[in-house]
Amino acid sequence: MKNKLALALLLSFTFSALHSTVALAWGERGHHMICEISTRLVSEPELQKFLLKRGDTLGHVCNLPDISWRSLGPIAESGNAAHFMNSEDGGITVDQAPTDVSAYLSLLKSADPLSKKADQLGTLWWRAQQFYNSAVTAGKNLATTAPPDSDHAQDPNDVYNKSVFTFLTNLGLMGHFVGDASMPFHNTTDYDGWQTGHGGIHSFYETECVSFFDSSLAQDVATAAKTIREQREATELPNKIKMVEMGTMVDLIKAVSVASFGEKTQVTDLDEVLERSSISTDKSGKPVKNYAKRKPYADACPAFRPLIVQQLARSVALMSKLIDRAYIEAGRPNLKSYKAYTYPLDLTFVPLNYLNQN
Repeated sequence: MKNKLALALLLSFTFSALHSTVALAWGERGHHMICEISTRLVSEPELQKFLLKRGDTLGHVCNLPDISWRSLGPIAESGNAAHFMNSEDGGITVDQAPTDVSAYLSLLKSADPLSKKADQLGTLWWRAQQFYNSAVTAGKNLATTAPPDSDHAQDPNDVYNKSVFTFLTNLGLMGHFVGDASMPFHNTTDYDGWQTGHGGIHSFYETECVSFFDSSLAQDVATAAKTIREQREATELPNKIKMVEMGTMVDLIKAVSVASFGEKTQVTDLDEVLERSSISTDKSGKPVKNYAKRKPYADACPAFRPLIVQQLARSVALMSKLIDRAYIEAGRPNLKSYKAYTYPLDLTFVPLNYLNQN
């Protein structure tokens, strides 16, 4: 009996510890595809022209929160919880989670300080909203900013050029979290399958298999995303300005989270492991994770492909919609005068700005 109790406590502790570890949703290839493909599905004519040469730039920015920001130490760790939604730690599933951040964080009233609530629950939706809002603000600044004269057209310090650059990069940062939302295991406390014997499923599903597929994956995602967007647009008002009023940004990203969370069981059902994962202890009592054993990529990954395509496509469709929406909400700013060559090889970490709302 004592051994069973000890094992139960160990499992509980280990799952809790796993929740605090942030996995990289969709990996570099998936995140890049989401942002790059989305630039080809925007509907605003002037925005289409502006983004035509900047798809790869946006794809690069989309990966920064999982790459350079991860090496920044404690300051970056403050943003870890923004990559997922663990509303189950508050006693509800992601579909039951409120879209108001204050109501969401209050689910754990006993947690102190407030940042601990965010660490336990995750705040993915509002992190995406933070960058959306910043993009809109930068776009609105362009309304009163004259383009530089010919002698300063490529000056990165010009006010106009800075505003366009800020508009673009915030869209890319937003896109990272829009991508996180469609990954099923970023919407649950069992983010790596340990509770069901599928330990290691997170990376295998969203990075290793996505990397394994050939170049046709991007085309399949683009085709599926276009279909999703066209179906959504058909139910909305034709006036693009009114598109801004068709639900909040958080409502839209929540819908992506809920749809993909609902497919988590399908993913694990398709994960035909050769040997289930388990957690044991070493001689010192420390937990030892024994990952599930799986077939080679060529045998295991094809079963996941339809779900992966559909989930990536959800993020692409939403990302393209939000790019249009941010541009419209900003007043359709002048972007065609931008001739600077500043490349966002790296960007300064942006602290979370919404945790003081409770």
